[in-house]
Amino acid sequence: IDVSGSMAAEDFKIQKRRVNRLEIVKNVVKEFIDGRKNDKIGIVAFSRFAYTVCPLTLDHQWLLTNLERLKLGLIEDGTAIGDAIALAAARLKKAEEEMQQRKARLIQGGEKISDEQESGFKIKSKVIILLTDGINNAGQYDPLQAAGLAKKWGIKIYTIGIGSAQAYTTIKTMMGTFKMPTGQNLDERLLKAIAEETGGFYGKADNAKTLRKIVEKIDKLEKTRVKSIQYTQYAELFSPWTLAALSILVLEMLANCTVFRK
Repeated sequence: IDVSGSMAAEDFKIQKRRVNRLEIVKNVVKEFIDGRKNDKIGIVAFSRFAYTVCPLTLDHQWLLTNLERLKLGLIEDGTAIGDAIALAAARLKKAEEEMQQRKARLIQGGEKISDEQESGFKIKSKVIILLTDGINNAGQYDPLQAAGLAKKWGIKIYTIGIGSAQAYTTIKTMMGTFKMPTGQNLDERLLKAIAEETGGFYGKADNAKTLRKIVEKIDKLEKTRVKSIQYTQYAELFSPWTLAALSILVLEMLANCTVFRK
């Protein structure tokens, strides 16, 4: 997720309320996370530098808490697209390596891995969704080289260009509040090249509805069938109740023959 200064531009609406680009991105990403309950998801944010907001996790409540903390101006301004891709790809690569290391430890411990268990030590679908409104102007890594690295590791990248040409930024001064036109500075050619290099696609989102449609399309494409085995365990729990009932019946019969004899 791009958190550079240009993401403060206001060209999106939520319930007829004008919001900045970062706010609508956070809103749509939250909906995406809510719909992928069985996925490990992480968040990388970037402006002049890329950093991990939340590592890959199944704890989506913690993930959403960290997403909510994302703000503009937390780090120096800029747009390091290449560094963001490289960091996200490295996170996915490391997650897969950790799974293989866990498998190796189990084998060393004498445990046999069945074919069904084998699939549990592989990430079947590794995906990066890149959301940005700018051009690459910072960072160590060239975006296309980083995309090539992702491709080598079997990672697909979907790129989404955020914003429209009718954007403005609200500026507060001692003289009052002013709205300054910002326009758009988006490198669509680069974003298309990144997506094509890795087998993904590029989508342009100039309003909230289009952004949701692009994310929904990604959601539908990235589905993996997982075979799971369920065990049902039965336990007979009637015995104590039966014994209690028989005991009361015997007491009733004894009472009829003695104390309550007619």
